Amino acid sequence: MMKTVICSDLEGAIRSVICLPMQSQVAPNELAALIRLLDDPDDGIFRNVSDRLVSIGRYAIPFLEYEWESNVNSGIQGRIEDVIHQIQFEQCKHLLQNWTQRGATDLFEGAAIVSLYQYPELDLEEMSTLVNRVVKDVWIELNDNLTSLEKVRVINHILFKVHGIRSYQNYDSSPYSWHLKDALMDRKGCPSALATLYKIVAQRLQLPVYGIDLPHHFVLCYLDWDRKNILFYINPFGKGAVFGRRELDRFLRSIHIETPVESLKPMSNLMTIERLLRDMIIGYERLNDEQRIAELKELLACLSAPSVNKD
Repeated sequence: MMKTVICSDLEGAIRSVICLPMQSQVAPNELAALIRLLDDPDDGIFRNVSDRLVSIGRYAIPFLEYEWESNVNSGIQGRIEDVIHQIQFEQCKHLLQNWTQRGATDLFEGAAIVSLYQYPELDLEEMSTLVNRVVKDVWIELNDNLTSLEKVRVINHILFKVHGIRSYQNYDSSPYSWHLKDALMDRKGCPSALATLYKIVAQRLQLPVYGIDLPHHFVLCYLDWDRKNILFYINPFGKGAVFGRRELDRFLRSIHIETPVESLKPMSNLMTIERLLRDMIIGYERLNDEQRIAELKELLACLSAPSVNKD
């Protein structure tokens, strides 16, 4: 069983929310006694103990992990794993709610929190360092004399050539391609993961690149400086291929979608994370994983907050 890593030194807003405070002060001996009750055959007692441990939060995880390693009973180990997962899931919900309520201004933060759902031991500081490295590599190659199209070509070169990020063709059946972590650290991802990473890089460079909520796919658009008109579209899953409105219109017709191109509006950060979660739900529906589907729907509900920034 892998040890849980809780990052304590993240840049920006993540640093202030990733380490949640202990929700309830509990003495170590009381906590140990609670954990021992997880082997009680009475389901009611188990549920009460489990709920209590979840309410204590991440403080309980090292104690639970110690008991997991000390106990040879596979049934008890399974119960401990369930409790740890629920604690981590509640933390993920808390972080996503906090990000939403603060305005959803940093797309990296929202996408990184979603990655914690699949990878609770994830080192978010390492992810942040990798993003900054990509951004720096692109920034070095940019200058004010470049056209919008030339700037996109620079991003494409850095992402797909220099850093070797690639499309994962079998993403429909793999939950290990739907997250920012997969695209950034494993260097492969599904359309929504690659588009999210691409937008994060562009956002850090203050380039007007936004997501387009295209049915069955996820592409980006590049706006003019007034951010009113779309200059062209970008397909990160196709190594950043650029195309115009006519090509997009032909594509929609080819897959029998009657949605007018002009109705496809740029998405906010919040909408981008919502789309990311919805794509994951569709993936888990293909895998018939009811628990994951239900949990992802709970994460979706965390995105409902007033006064969300539209960037």
